[in-house]
Amino acid sequence: MENRKLIKRANAEKRKAELYLEIAAWAIILLDDKGRIRYINPRGLEILECAEEDVKGKNWFLNFIPADERPKREKRYLDHIKRGEKSYAFTGSIITCKGNRKIIHFIARLLYEEGEFKGALITGEDITEVYHMSRKLEESEKRYMSIFKAAPNIIISLDEDFTIQDCNSMVKILGYKPHELKGKSFNDILEDKIARPIPGEYRIRRRDKSILYAKINFSRLKDEIITIIEDITPLKEYIKERELLLREIHHRVKNNLQIISSLLGIQERKIEDPKSKGILSSSRDRIKSISLLHEHLYQSEDLAKVKIRDYIKNLTSMIIQTYTTDIRIETDIDDITLNIETSLPIGLIINELLTNTIKHANATRAKIQLKKEAGGGLRLHFRDDGKGLRMDEIKKSKGLGWQLIESLIDQLGGKLTIKSKKGLDFTVTFKELTYKKRY
Repeated sequence: MENRKLIKRANAEKRKAELYLEIAAWAIILLDDKGRIRYINPRGLEILECAEEDVKGKNWFLNFIPADERPKREKRYLDHIKRGEKSYAFTGSIITCKGNRKIIHFIARLLYEEGEFKGALITGEDITEVYHMSRKLEESEKRYMSIFKAAPNIIISLDEDFTIQDCNSMVKILGYKPHELKGKSFNDILEDKIARPIPGEYRIRRRDKSILYAKINFSRLKDEIITIIEDITPLKEYIKERELLLREIHHRVKNNLQIISSLLGIQERKIEDPKSKGILSSSRDRIKSISLLHEHLYQSEDLAKVKIRDYIKNLTSMIIQTYTTDIRIETDIDDITLNIETSLPIGLIINELLTNTIKHANATRAKIQLKKEAGGGLRLHFRDDGKGLRMDEIKKSKGLGWQLIESLIDQLGGKLTIKSKKGLDFTVTFKELTYKKRY
């Protein structure tokens, strides 16, 4: 009775073990001492893409291990047996019954009975997809690292706190080796500190304290900020040289115009005819207004634009000093900058109007306004309390001054309005002219 219970219990345990083998997620293969397959579970058959009759009794190494791996795999197996080891793990390839190659992670348990080798129990997990994915990631990482190391620009990897995690060898431009910057804050080398990674132009302090001008782009990659730094110092130096050259040109143009003005002044003093003297005097005034514009361009931070308020105030002061008039002149000019294409016609128009008021209008007051209007337009308004001029008188005028004003208004693409009830009331509306490249 007792024996029957033991047999029944043993059979139950056997069935339980067989069930575990049947439903196991790993391949389970039992080899005899000659390396022949004595048992394989359903998962093993699925991985090998075989029927049971195609597997049992077959030599594991001869039938399912690729020829290029077989010698090494057999040697390792035999070496472990000779040393009497109980188990070892490895990753290798198999060839299925359908000829497909798979990557399997194995654990081999070597079986002994009274010290004599009897075979092996091999469990295996199919990691083919994971393996190939891992290889692709490795290749991608290698490509990334090769680009990272060979890039012609400085590349720095930052964390969210702007701590430098890694950098390529191009940091030598800054006088550093990669390991010398790792762990430092990016702001430690930036002259222009940052709170957020915003692309733009920055100044970077080299190790020797000199400044490198850089264009910096930031790209987020999960919790990493990839920083690409392009050295634009040579470009900045080139631009600086060009600016110095342009300043020198404006300075020389101003000096040459002053020489021409002086020559006209000498000629004017030698002429007795009042009309001829007047023509030369007017010409000198126009040249002075142009010369003054070049002086402002020479002193301007932006060599293509002029602070129009300062230019007009200096122009009116220069005209007042030339004619020593008692006329009270008021200016109301918006604080804006305009390019040379627009500033020069404005200056010449004001020169003609103010000179005419001082010489001919018998005025006591004059006001000059230049305002920026909605939509980007500009409005130049000149008013005096002199005798005034009607539009028909202006049209009949043969004087160079009014002809020049009309030509300058056309140049600006402006619209002229004149009122003449109490003195001259002159308004031109226009827009800033587009800068014309000369080279």
